[in-house]
Amino acid sequence: LAYIYNEAPIISGGDDIINYYKGSILTLPSSIKVDDDYDTISRNQIIIDDDNVNYDELGIYDITYVVEDNWGRVGKKSGRINIKSSMENNSIDVYPKRTRRTLQNENGDNKAFSIKFVRDENNDKNKLSIEKGSSVQFNSSSIESTFMTIKIYSSSGEVVKEVTLLGSDTNTRLDELNDFEYERGGYIGIEGITEDTKSCVKIQGTVVNKKSDYTNGIQNIDHIKNVRFKLTDLGLESVYNEEPKIVIDESIKLDLVKGDEIPYMRGVKLLDDHDKLTKDNVEVTWNPDYTGNTDDTYENIKGYAKVGENILQYKVTDSWGRSKIVNRTVNLTNGILNNTIHFDGNSRPDAIKMNFTATENNKVHMTLNTTDDTMWGMHRENYYTIKIYNPNQTQPRFNIGLDGMDRGNTPKLNGIRNIELEYGTIFEFTAGHPSKFKIKGSVRNAREEYFDGVQNPENLTSIKFKVTDSGLKSIYTDADNGNLNANENIISLVADENIPIKFKVDPITRRINI
Repeated sequence: LAYIYNEAPIISGGDDIINYYKGSILTLPSSIKVDDDYDTISRNQIIIDDDNVNYDELGIYDITYVVEDNWGRVGKKSGRINIKSSMENNSIDVYPKRTRRTLQNENGDNKAFSIKFVRDENNDKNKLSIEKGSSVQFNSSSIESTFMTIKIYSSSGEVVKEVTLLGSDTNTRLDELNDFEYERGGYIGIEGITEDTKSCVKIQGTVVNKKSDYTNGIQNIDHIKNVRFKLTDLGLESVYNEEPKIVIDESIKLDLVKGDEIPYMRGVKLLDDHDKLTKDNVEVTWNPDYTGNTDDTYENIKGYAKVGENILQYKVTDSWGRSKIVNRTVNLTNGILNNTIHFDGNSRPDAIKMNFTATENNKVHMTLNTTDDTMWGMHRENYYTIKIYNPNQTQPRFNIGLDGMDRGNTPKLNGIRNIELEYGTIFEFTAGHPSKFKIKGSVRNAREEYFDGVQNPENLTSIKFKVTDSGLKSIYTDADNGNLNANENIISLVADENIPIKFKVDPITRRINI
């Protein structure tokens, strides 16, 4: 028998630290090799023992190179690995737009600048580095327009740095970005790029989740216009912003009375890939193509609504500024048709009742229902008064005063029993006992409900009622409060007929005037 001793394989080379960029494939150093006394062992048989390496954290770690021969003997060698951010290999290169004013030796092939991402390991910081090239104007044929805007965002999406480049600018404008400290997990956006300038931007290095290749310029404008690049250790990550969506349930109809509050979010869902959209993200407009009368407007809704079929346009905008527009059909009926005006008599309601219907010639038809009940049961001049003004007129078309002993069917009312009124007509009323005067149906801008009678007499004596297709609309005139000054208050004692007494209170002087 011959005695044969097998030496353990020997690993040599690989003395330099491995620079490993996160997300890449870990390979052996090119200088590493294996020697063995009996076997021919390929370097590819070497494995890396990286049990002590945390690939999620940047830094330098100890590793061990391990190889085994055919006899089962194991050779080892210590090494080190540096876990680095792949963003160090990323570069956003910006070129000036080719124009005939560009010098031959400074043409569009020469970069104006590059944005690089560097790691300050000593201070544990991530910074931008600007490498300058050609110093020509970015777009000498359009010097006053925006060439592009570079925005740095926090991880929560807030803009922390913004630089806008005009066509007349050169790479000196980028000085304020040099050494700017960015947040890992934040974003960079290259905004304002157009079809005309999309070839001026190229991105080198790993771009995770990219929708298209950026190496030779932007191929699809959508892939830069609606993209921010997340700053990650795996490299720039393309984060695409889908268009927000508005989903309207067509089975839910908005058929309402003009002037009523519009529950415009009923049956509406807002969807977005990044944001939680709410009503605050929605801009709503009536009939966006209509340019006529805008007198009747809605709170929170722009534009003008009309009686009949309307287009209600929804525009939702996400936090990236991307919008979606959807239209909805809304039918509105004439609000004045729901109004009736009531003058109660001495012994029963509705001694006089005013009714309104619409006419085909865009006017309002008013008729009266009356009874033989007296207004009050005793004489009192002008117990009820009725004044009707044509639009924009200061003299009344009708001026009627009813005595307390007048009956609802009095001939004094014959002139208004069956008449046409124009929209914009103004009513003025007074009542001996305001609580006997009532208006059914919605009164726009009302300070109190009129359906059960007037509780505050000043809400009759200081008010005119305008005829609109949204219904009767209150128009207030200032009550006589004796030139009320700042800090002064009026306290009124309300009786059935009127306000018999008012107290003016000044809390500073502590004086009360009657």
